[in-house]
Amino acid sequence: MARRLAIALLVTAAACSSGGGRSTAAKKRASTTTTTPADTGVRMAVTSPAFKDGGAIPVQFTCDGTGQSPPLAWTGAPAGTASFALRMQDADTPQKFIHWIVYDIPPTTTSLAAGRVPPDAKQTANSFGKQGYASPCPPAGQRHRYVLTLLALSTQLSASETVSPADLWATLERSAVAGKGELTGTYQRAS
Repeated sequence: MARRLAIALLVTAAACSSGGGRSTAAKKRASTTTTTPADTGVRMAVTSPAFKDGGAIPVQFTCDGTGQSPPLAWTGAPAGTASFALRMQDADTPQKFIHWIVYDIPPTTTSLAAGRVPPDAKQTANSFGKQGYASPCPPAGQRHRYVLTLLALSTQLSASETVSPADLWATLERSAVAGKGELTGTYQRAS
């Protein structure tokens, strides 16, 4: 039942994002907004051996380095978790750019190595139109916060590749969330 609900919500989100005559620019702006649902479920701990919560993201995980995704680990997943979903979002842009979404992460997974995702997990397009991780790259001299949000879901999703990253994440947030955790890192490029 939860899987059918999640798929129905995804179809609804895809239909709503078609824009009904809006310009390409308007569709692009709409695709980078997000919703914040009520905070429900178990609170999980998300950490990285590369940086502390609220700390600076090392250069190697940014556009000024190799641009690989940072290593992550988590604990406290609730019983019955069927999959995990992960998003990295810039909290300091008006558009709330989504840098990375990985979903259908197997429930036995408790960490991601730098630059890696589990073979069965799916990565979707980010707000920049590319599939996979888009490294932090704020304007020179500006310090931005990048929030990594992990959801424990009691279902798995099949998603259309045409769904915007914001619509996909909104659907995931409405899809039987059993737990949630966040880790925030910052990055500032030289002036």
